[in-house]
This record gives sequence, structure tokens and C-alpha cells, in this order.
Amino acid sequence: MANYNFFNDCQMTTNKHTNNPERKLWRAVLNQALEDGFGLYTTFMTNYEVENAKEFVNKRTQYFNDICERADVDADLAWKRIQKFKLIKGGILKPGNAREKLAFELFQMIRNHRRSLHTRRKKNVKVNLS
Repeated sequence: MANYNFFNDCQMTTNKHTNNPERKLWRAVLNQALEDGFGLYTTFMTNYEVENAKEFVNKRTQYFNDICERADVDADLAWKRIQKFKLIKGGILKPGNAREKLAFELFQMIRNHRRSLHTRRKKNVKVNLS
């Protein structure tokens, strides 16, 4: 599966020092949390982890603000972008630029992949029960 980099090292920052390893680490943490929250995860996650990830993108908390601060990302701007991606993912809003189109295509690809896996599992269960 493909990864979607929500915040690269040059976006939404006032600090021009892009070679800061700590900032890169926290941006990676933020990106992974967002990928998981939007269902773009590629590894197995327990139900508890899935629910926590969804909550991260659905409810703005101090934890979100802290991660954004450590990642040197404007938390308000990041939250607005997250809300927009939720609307795009839900099909309510059409993607407006190339980056949003890529995100929408990725959401569609993952949704289709998961549907095919679910269908295959159902078929395997029926075969095993026969």
C-alpha cells in the first residue's frame, strides 16, 4: 500500500531550519497518526488502536496540539486541513488540487482493497464450512 505524507518537511512552518532531526521525527509521528486515523494503515491494528486513531482525527485534543508544536506545524492550519480531508474522504467535498486528488485516489484504492479482502474472507469461510 502507498503512504500519504500529510505534512512534509517544508509545510506549515515558520522555522526555516529543515534539517532538525527532532522536528522530522515528530512530523513522522504526526503523519503516522493521521494515516492511521484516516484508515491508511498498512499493518495490523487492534480494534482499540483503530478507535484511538479515529478519535485522533475526529476530536481535537491537547495531545494533538502538543504533537503539532513538537513537529513545528501550525495546529490550527493542520486541523483545518484534517477536516477538509475528512470531507474529501467522505465524498462530500471534491478534491481541489493535485494533492487532494492524490489523497482521494488513495482513499478509494484502500477502500476497494479492503472490500476485496473482506469478500475473499467471506468466500473462504463459506468454503471451510462446507
